[in-house]
Amino acid sequence: MTALPPVIRPKPERIMETFLGDMSLGQIALDKAHVIVRWNAGVERMTGLAAAEMIGGRRHWRAFLPKQQPVLADWFLDNDFEAATAYHGAANLRRMEPGANGWPSATIWILRGSCARCSRA
Repeated sequence: MTALPPVIRPKPERIMETFLGDMSLGQIALDKAHVIVRWNAGVERMTGLAAAEMIGGRRHWRAFLPKQQPVLADWFLDNDFEAATAYHGAANLRRMEPGANGWPSATIWILRGSCARCSRA
């Protein structure tokens, strides 16, 4: 009997890089210290800001806002739902906890509708 070839599994970092890099939709990933670790081609096209210029810094707000201020990801990383709600309004922001409504093991925040304060100028 002939042995099957070994299964090659990509590293998790490579999977994330491929996933984010191949999407036409703009995707930004931050680490726990709010430092940009991924800035894909989609967000480069949307903003005109190159990944090489953005990765490693904390200027992710530039993708959305004309001046520096927290974005939803900042409040999420800091687990500061109250500040996010104060900014966006309780009617526009929803928090789903792990296990709620069948969601898996992560807290998810959903920003609904359009927020004039969130638009990039």
